Amino acid sequence: GPLDGIMGFSQGAMLAGVVAAKSLMEPNFGARPKFAILFGAAYPLPFDPLLSAVKESGRTIPTLHFFGEQDTTNPPELGQKLAGCLAGATEAWHGGPHIVPGDAEVRNDNKSP
Repeated sequence: GPLDGIMGFSQGAMLAGVVAAKSLMEPNFGARPKFAILFGAAYPLPFDPLLSAVKESGRTIPTLHFFGEQDTTNPPELGQKLAGCLAGATEAWHGGPHIVPGDAEVRNDNKSP
C-alpha cells in the first residue's frame, strides 16, 4: 500500500536502499516511498546492476544516509558507495560505531529546515 518513506538500519538499510532504487526503476514495483533514511548501510552487491542503472539514469529520491565514524561492521565507505548511486543523497555523520544515533547533537544537526 501507500507509504511516505522507508527507514532501515544495517541490513534493513541496505534493503531500504534497494526498495528506493526499485521504486525508481521498476514501473510495477508496489512500494513508492517518497524518501529513505538509512543508518549504517553497506553496499548490497547482489543489486549492483540495479543500483548502477539508477546512478546512470539520474532519477532521484531524497535519501539521508547516516554513517558512524567508528563503524567496523559496515565501514562508511560501503554506505557511501550506496549513497553515490542515489542522486541527491545527503550524508550525515556521528562519532560512534554501528548504531542508530540518538544523541541531541546528531538530531539537532540533521533537522529539516
